[in-house]
Amino acid sequence: MRKLYIKQLYDLTKTLDTACRELEKQKNGCFLDLCAVTQEFVSGMYDYMETVADEGSKLSELLRRLYELLYDASQDRNYIKQILETVNDLKEEVDSFKADKIEVVFFCYRASMSDSLESVYFAAKEDPSCDAYFIPVPYFDRGSNGNINQIHFEGEGYYSDQYELTDWKQYDVQARHPDVIFIMNPYDNRNLVTSLHPDFYSSHLKNHTDMLVYIEYGLPYWLYRDPCAKELQEEYEKNGIVLPAHIYSDYDIRYAKELAEVHKPIFAANPEISQSYNITPEKIQEKFVPLGSPKFDKILNTGREDYVLPEKWKRKTEGKKIILYNTGLAELLKSSERDKESEKDYVPHGSRYFEKLCSIIESFGKHEDVILWWRPHPLLEATLRSMRPVLLQEYLEIVNNFKNSGKGIFDDTEDLHRAIAWSDGMISDESSLLLLYTATGKPFYIPSITKALSQPVYDDGEGFYAPLAGRLKNMRAAKGANVGDWNCCIWWDNFLEEDVMRNTHFNNYTERFMDFVLHPEKYPDAEEYRQLQIKMFKDFVVNPDGTAGRKIYEFVKKKAMGQKEVRL
Repeated sequence: MRKLYIKQLYDLTKTLDTACRELEKQKNGCFLDLCAVTQEFVSGMYDYMETVADEGSKLSELLRRLYELLYDASQDRNYIKQILETVNDLKEEVDSFKADKIEVVFFCYRASMSDSLESVYFAAKEDPSCDAYFIPVPYFDRGSNGNINQIHFEGEGYYSDQYELTDWKQYDVQARHPDVIFIMNPYDNRNLVTSLHPDFYSSHLKNHTDMLVYIEYGLPYWLYRDPCAKELQEEYEKNGIVLPAHIYSDYDIRYAKELAEVHKPIFAANPEISQSYNITPEKIQEKFVPLGSPKFDKILNTGREDYVLPEKWKRKTEGKKIILYNTGLAELLKSSERDKESEKDYVPHGSRYFEKLCSIIESFGKHEDVILWWRPHPLLEATLRSMRPVLLQEYLEIVNNFKNSGKGIFDDTEDLHRAIAWSDGMISDESSLLLLYTATGKPFYIPSITKALSQPVYDDGEGFYAPLAGRLKNMRAAKGANVGDWNCCIWWDNFLEEDVMRNTHFNNYTERFMDFVLHPEKYPDAEEYRQLQIKMFKDFVVNPDGTAGRKIYEFVKKKAMGQKEVRL
């Protein structure tokens, strides 16, 4: 039985006890009326008990007996003592109940983002003591003025058959009051591009569950050795890193220990937040929990054999190596901030983003043995419409030209993991996909756009020998390749198309990277590089063995079952 039902039965029994004790004080007509009303209450309680308690429960027998005694008492007041004894037996029976069932709900608004919840949901679904509900919910686009525009809903047809989807209109979260709710959207009304239906804001859901758990979708790929560093905290405060889900969640699940520590000093430095939302210092210490990420589980537990390609894609990729091209949001937005000041030896390049994009696409047109699988961020077009509408037309023209060329794959489907599984290497903007791909051991590189060196030495060599040697030197020398001892765990600049430590720009980088993907046998250090990349992932990720979802579910279930109070 669920803890909620035990609490409700306890409250009903308490009310029943009060009514039956009142019988001793009543006389004549009032006594008879109270007997009848109490009988009706017992009948309703019996009906409710039948829906929540196990068949053959002793509670059923006691309620039937009490119903009969109330009738007998209406004929003879001497039955009151037996009534009170039976009510006392009822109280003892309810007090003996132990919660052995849990109801858990997962709210997800984009099917392409369901990987942040998937392995937790599957673990809950497999647990016979858990009623697990996966509920896709509607969301809206925002216009450039911030107003709500078109509504979207991704339900049946967007998910695999492994999911048992529940209609959001049929699940009454207020009435059911699930023991646990999992969410993956942190923004509530603070996202400039999209908005969930307000019924699914964390601020609202908090009131209708005993435990609200937030698992981040976008994995912060910059991990910091010292999350309490003053300049880092100032940056976080400036950029408003404390979002609604961080405030309203009871537990905020992080993939790394360093991330679990980041928010603690922020809350400590802003007592007004803690006071406003009743977040005690003890709660702050317990709130952020490093248990890994279901997104890594998906990477580690699936391969090409788990994904069937459309026939058209299958023909295109047959006999070829595949390089995934991930275009994200942050780099595009940064590169279009024309007035951004130069940072040390890096200079911003304004509108060069599309120039770089086109040059990479063009490089693949020269080769028959490798194909480009271009997958833009699911919200890239919506972000341009909302935040950079002046760039939208140019972007759409590039997309149409790429599609019409027939030389690559344009993937705007919901399934990111199919692209990761089928690819042999990746080109990617700085995004959370970097860390996901690191887990595969497959090579990748980051185009230098906003981080281009200002006065580099140019290397016109062939092959990937020089870039690989530079990467390996740093990865062998320091954990996370952090040879500069910067305040980061993984130094992603090691994977730029430039060698920052040696101030070297490699010409024809995409071509050279292709050679490494196509012919790893030419590079004696290729296997060492793969192993070092996987080690880098394991050095900083909690539960990097594909079991994070199960560990998260077990942690939450233990907390929920052990929690005595029901938050009504």
